[in-house]
Amino acid sequence: MTEIVTPDQVINELEQVRNDAARGPRELEKAERAYLVAKRQFDREYALAYKRADGPVEDRKQQSTIDADSFAQAMDDAQIILNYVKAHSRSLDSQQSNLQTQAKLVEITYKLAGVGQR
Repeated sequence: MTEIVTPDQVINELEQVRNDAARGPRELEKAERAYLVAKRQFDREYALAYKRADGPVEDRKQQSTIDADSFAQAMDDAQIILNYVKAHSRSLDSQQSNLQTQAKLVEITYKLAGVGQR
């Protein structure tokens, strides 16, 4: 059985989602910056490790991958956070759309019931 929802409940929930969604662009920017910093650090460390390594090209690549592994991990972590922030933002957008639809349905229900009419 579905719970009866008042217009105030829908409006309050919609305001909360809108407030959360308003923080989204800032959070996304922070996550993108963190990822770009981590990527730049990895690229730099890989290049330095490649320059330090001796031997054939393939051996140098393998050694560089090993030497830069901690930076690769940091880049992976930043990518995971970025993906999460993007998914959370999409989820909030969807939730906001659902609540707007629900608000409209509550409004129509109240109008059909004659609530608020004189």
